[in-house]
Amino acid sequence: MIKAVGYYLSVPFLYLISILPWSFIYILSNGLAFLLHKVFKYRIKIIEMNLRNSFPQKSESEIATIVENYYLFVCDVFLETLKIPSLTKSNFEKHIKFANPEVIYELDKQNKSYFFVLGHFGNWEWAGIPFFSHSKIPLYSVYKTLENEYFDNWFIRLRSKFGAKLIPNQQVARHLTEHKNIPTATALVADQSAFANQSQWLTFLNQDTAVFRGPDKLARKFDCAIIYSAVKQIKRGYYEVHFELITQNPKDEPENSILERIMGNLERDITEYPATWLWSHNRWKTKKHELANF
Repeated sequence: MIKAVGYYLSVPFLYLISILPWSFIYILSNGLAFLLHKVFKYRIKIIEMNLRNSFPQKSESEIATIVENYYLFVCDVFLETLKIPSLTKSNFEKHIKFANPEVIYELDKQNKSYFFVLGHFGNWEWAGIPFFSHSKIPLYSVYKTLENEYFDNWFIRLRSKFGAKLIPNQQVARHLTEHKNIPTATALVADQSAFANQSQWLTFLNQDTAVFRGPDKLARKFDCAIIYSAVKQIKRGYYEVHFELITQNPKDEPENSILERIMGNLERDITEYPATWLWSHNRWKTKKHELANF
């Protein structure tokens, strides 16, 4: 009952935000970023710790600049996501484009299924919006279900508005089995905190990091190509999705090499655009030295 009340009270405000002009969206984002940073100090200790550990060569003033820019970025992404209900695909495609769609054209010609593997970098929520302007194959997006089923259903409608279909993360293998004879594109985010029994350890942003084996294991099992995808911010409110083919033949790749390349590319992009990654997530809560089986 409480979940339902919270949802029905929130939805009118969410849709009101959606119809605001872009200029008001960013005025609102500026104010929200100030409150989160200066007043509520939202997760500031985690953000600063993650940045210092990731960039030990940076000075405190450099870290402080990244922190300030990060709050603006994360508020922009939040409000840009809430714009989705009121905008058409053509509206959005003025704000996000595929920089090199020829990467997917070639795989489509081969009737090859593939994964788009992303990090929480740039506006990852917008990443698939231009897809159907470039490809006719189905696009599926893997997501983690929310505890509040009302908001979960709302976000499913939001994320599937432009044609993508949503798959709960625990059903990906079943989905790929059911579609093994049909070329599909599947988008998944690969930089969440990983559990010990599901992870590969590697060095990422100067730290021992547990990474989900899922993209590697699923690609090898179902013979799916892997494309690393980076949503790079061109300027405020405008993004380009850049593709890099990791492999067309995952079964031929050396053990551990696929995730090493994906995370290496993500690290490179974060280093170039350090304010546009999700620093407030407690990414390194799993510690290698605390796990007896590592």
